[in-house]
Amino acid sequence: SNNNAIVTPPLRRSDLVVFQSSSFFLVLSLALVTFSPAPALIAKIGSERATSILSIISACAALMEIVFSPALGSLLDSVGRKPALLFTLISIATVHGAVSIHSSVLTICAAKFISAVSVGLFFISSQVIISDISASNPEKLGSMLGVQSALIGAAFFLGAIGAGRLSEFGLSVIYGTSTIIAVLTAALVSFGMRETL
Repeated sequence: SNNNAIVTPPLRRSDLVVFQSSSFFLVLSLALVTFSPAPALIAKIGSERATSILSIISACAALMEIVFSPALGSLLDSVGRKPALLFTLISIATVHGAVSIHSSVLTICAAKFISAVSVGLFFISSQVIISDISASNPEKLGSMLGVQSALIGAAFFLGAIGAGRLSEFGLSVIYGTSTIIAVLTAALVSFGMRETL
């Protein structure tokens, strides 16, 4: 046996609360801008080109998930779960911040692509984190997954409503709000959540 192994203290209820809160806010951040790219791109390049570009972005993001998900799983096992969550949040904050500062076809498309890829990374990470947290209490796994699913649904619901309300203020405000939520959530994960690996 390895005497130098680091023993991680058992995960507390607060770890689950911080993780579930961060999940809620990450999805809220994404949901706020979900419907923004299409009308913004249509206004800039026309309906046909916008639809074509958004289809290509979605297909490329899906292809990236297919190709990189196995490697990502290995990375989560070697580097840890917390860095993956932080990377996801910082990526979202960066590209959404770029759109907020300067909304061009390039920044909107980059943000759409990074957001789509981030959703895949988030779902893989969150399932692994829930498995880690429930390892000491496996009979609670189903209820944890149920709560997680409800929180994601609630975040998307509120984000969709929020996006409608914020749309009158323009793209900068929508993407700026998303950026602030992602940055604050990254701080929450950074300081409030322990590594679950």
